[in-house]
Amino acid sequence: MLRSIEDLKGCKVTCVDGHLGAVEHVYFDDETWGIRFIVIVIEATGWNNWQEIWVSPFSVRGIDFAAGVVTLNLTQRQMTGSPPIDTRKPVSRLQESKLFDYYGCRPYWAARVRSTFASHPASGDSTPGLEYLQLRPTLHVKGSRADLHLLSAQQAGSFSVATADGTIGHVADFVFDDETWVVRYMTVNTRDWWNSAREILLSTEWIESVDSARATVSTTLTRDAVEHSPAFVDAVPLNRMYETQLHNFYGREAYWS
Repeated sequence: MLRSIEDLKGCKVTCVDGHLGAVEHVYFDDETWGIRFIVIVIEATGWNNWQEIWVSPFSVRGIDFAAGVVTLNLTQRQMTGSPPIDTRKPVSRLQESKLFDYYGCRPYWAARVRSTFASHPASGDSTPGLEYLQLRPTLHVKGSRADLHLLSAQQAGSFSVATADGTIGHVADFVFDDETWVVRYMTVNTRDWWNSAREILLSTEWIESVDSARATVSTTLTRDAVEHSPAFVDAVPLNRMYETQLHNFYGREAYWS
């Protein structure tokens, strides 16, 4: 089902042995648009009164959006003992590798995961479409790459959106599939560019590039086309009928085709 990342933020996190923290934000790959990490904040003791913990969607056993609860297949000890991530600089593959190595699952850039990977089941169960390793991965990265595309939804929420002939607004939110953990759409706020408070929806498949340095998301669509696109109401759950209408309007093939 398609859900807003804003709906995920703030959800309480439950481990196999009790409640621990809440979802703060997520990191996704701005090329494949796959959500790679969920950042969870927990209260801690000592001088630091909080701790950020990064977990992979592979560790999510289920989400109850009505109750606002994310259930993980991890213990509290596993989570609190996970390697820290320094977010003051770009997250490297080395840092990511340490996380995957710690949790005992294959890094997403090495694993062959089918397009319908779902949340990891309880121990002993098996879910078709999901490849998960209980053993430590064999891939160890010794350095970082300059072409990383890991971006937080929190950071990208301030990016401006540029069409082929001008800027139309800024990113307000993202819509993801809670089964495949792929970001399908971004919500764009056009309030400051047009005499309208209307938000529009753009498929991530129509995004040509993401420039983190310039805080800009670019698409080859035109301002006029976007301005006359089907109305989007954030309060109404996104359904396949609206998605079909949106893709037909732009003459683009749907991702589910």
